[in-house]
Amino acid sequence: MVDGLDVRAEPLAARQRIGFLPQEAPLSLELTIEEYLRFCAALRRVAASEIDDAVDFVIRRCGLAPMRRRLIGNLSGGYRQRVGIAQALVHTPRVIVLDEPTVGLDPNQILGVRELIREIGEEHTVIFSTHILPEVEALCREVLMIEQGEVVFHDEMETFRTVAAPHTVMLVCRTPPDPAVFGTVHTEISGVERLSPRRFRLHTDGDRTVTQVLIEKGQSEGWGLEEISFERSSLEDVFNVLSQGPSV
Repeated sequence: MVDGLDVRAEPLAARQRIGFLPQEAPLSLELTIEEYLRFCAALRRVAASEIDDAVDFVIRRCGLAPMRRRLIGNLSGGYRQRVGIAQALVHTPRVIVLDEPTVGLDPNQILGVRELIREIGEEHTVIFSTHILPEVEALCREVLMIEQGEVVFHDEMETFRTVAAPHTVMLVCRTPPDPAVFGTVHTEISGVERLSPRRFRLHTDGDRTVTQVLIEKGQSEGWGLEEISFERSSLEDVFNVLSQGPSV
């Protein structure tokens, strides 16, 4: 279903509600930005009387106004990606599908494209396909992971981060007690690692009340608590767990 339309029963109407940017943007390098977007609007069956307004809107939205008459072949990689996103937006679709939109860009270009995608996401549903996990973390509110054709995870980004090792607390104290004392503070603390003279990792069952109990105990016992937080897994760890290890 796309915007309430069954893609099998009404495939054309469903496609008209989708904007798509493939990994290799289908740009016509010999055209100017404005010429290319007018061409794309016509392909997307934007009414002739509305093409000017539609093109002006996406040019402004994608930060292309100062170079609208510049040949696409003379643009940097970052601006070519912006043109690619603009063509996906020109018919005002409900859903935007972006496939690896930051691949091959330099760090500054990546930041610019990320910000543009965030802005678009405020008004459109954006499906962002990538295998670059930092991009997922930087852009996505919700994660859906598919492994060998099966959905193995579908939830919010914060939940995704806690899949692999969600039950460890990092603790830093100026005057810490004997590590064994931590295990007596809460029944759900199952193990203690001393990472440095003042830094500890406590293993728990994920009960969020553990931190409050530790704070209260630290204040009453004078541990000089400086830092306490639930540790989050790296995205690579999460991916490895959900995909059941690296493929052979």
